[in-house]
Amino acid sequence: MELWYFDFADAQARRITADNLNATLGSPFGWFRDSKSLYISVLPSDRPALTDTRKAIPSGPTVSVSQEGVQAQNRTYQDLLQNKIDEDNFDALVTSEIHKVDLSGRTEPFLSKDIYTRLAFSPDGSYLLVAKLRRPYSYSVPYSRFPTVTDIYDVSGKLLIHFHERPLIEALPKGFMATPGQENGTSAGGAINRLRSIG
Repeated sequence: MELWYFDFADAQARRITADNLNATLGSPFGWFRDSKSLYISVLPSDRPALTDTRKAIPSGPTVSVSQEGVQAQNRTYQDLLQNKIDEDNFDALVTSEIHKVDLSGRTEPFLSKDIYTRLAFSPDGSYLLVAKLRRPYSYSVPYSRFPTVTDIYDVSGKLLIHFHERPLIEALPKGFMATPGQENGTSAGGAINRLRSIG
């Protein structure tokens, strides 16, 4: 995927990235608040090749462990990870580097290689909330319930605070009132309020 922009002043469309954007987990770009540059999700140059599950020989059995005594009315999901090969292929597909690019196409590294699920600026554009996936993965729920860490960065890409950790969520009742537990406070606004409170 490439990123282009259209300049209404001269009615010209210009390409500003190579065809290496990673949109697997959502939009691969977003604007900085100055409207002069964007962050982009880029495929790593050392991205490994995908393993063909029809030809690969498993290195061992697939083991699934359930916590004894815990009951939950989980939904039945399709297209879940099923084994270690799926986990490695998932990592290869969703891992990105975050770069900063201006409208002339000049690009510079911004955040190092990781699995990014959310990037959101504070209302004034001074801080960036960044959510990233962590292991262990699950074979019974989708990636949206995998462990997540949330950090706050400034606009130069400097880490300011390790804000929140959410564990793997497998035991969650069905229904619209079900909540995963410690999601409150992970909004961009809540994170910025915490930054201000500590100085």
